[in-house]
Amino acid sequence: MSSQAKQQRVTVAAFILRQDGMFLVGERSPDEEFLPGRIEPLGGGSNWGEAPVDALIREVREESGLEVAVDVPLSIITYTEQGVHCVMIVFLCTPIGDGTPIPSSEHSQLFWTSISQLRQYWTDGFMDKVLADSIAHLARLGITVKE
Repeated sequence: MSSQAKQQRVTVAAFILRQDGMFLVGERSPDEEFLPGRIEPLGGGSNWGEAPVDALIREVREESGLEVAVDVPLSIITYTEQGVHCVMIVFLCTPIGDGTPIPSSEHSQLFWTSISQLRQYWTDGFMDKVLADSIAHLARLGITVKE
């Protein structure tokens, strides 16, 4: 058995869905060390002892200034990043109020987009799997999204 401690991290991602069927995503700032320029759902890591839903609400607020209602988990994905096993929980969220999202320094822009546009951005085998799993779950829930 290896003497190196194994690490695991819980991350969260928000599929923030407006009433018109559009999703909120961010484009990572070009000067970000991790995945600069990548289009991604808002979210991040949970802190020690923090519930995933609380982490998601905090991350969305930090990254966009928006408040969201966390509705249901859509997908759970596991991956390894820099030797750490990560478990990502993707949640369906609804924006609360009519606030305009304002990007933090982590993102160069935030924008509302359709599923067909997301499919064009996410072709790396990872995020397109997240998207496919999430769309399938939305369909099972009877939730319509804008193609």
